[in-house]
Amino acid sequence: MAHAHHFRIHEPIALAVLAGAAASLHVLWIANVLIARVRPVAEALNVLPELGPVSGLSVIGLAAYVIVFIFVAFWFRGRDCMSARDRVFWFFVSSVIAFASLTLPFVSGFGKVIR
Repeated sequence: MAHAHHFRIHEPIALAVLAGAAASLHVLWIANVLIARVRPVAEALNVLPELGPVSGLSVIGLAAYVIVFIFVAFWFRGRDCMSARDRVFWFFVSSVIAFASLTLPFVSGFGKVIR
């Protein structure tokens, strides 16, 4: 068993997809709280006036996904990804839980709105 690790393109891509999705979920919930609490941020993210700040939120989420996806895909390219599988998976699971709990309307409703 001299060649325990064979080069496979699907492992780095799968890890990059999960890491990109997890990072973009964190970026999205943080930006969502900022949009709800800080008026200048909401105005700055108003890319399309018909959609409001959600348009800028989508652009930021997509940019975060692409940047992390490319970085992680190149980082793991040609490497043995076995040790990173669990960490990236649990990072994704924790991101989904954080996004689901921190985008609830009452979470962003605490405190005063900064205008």
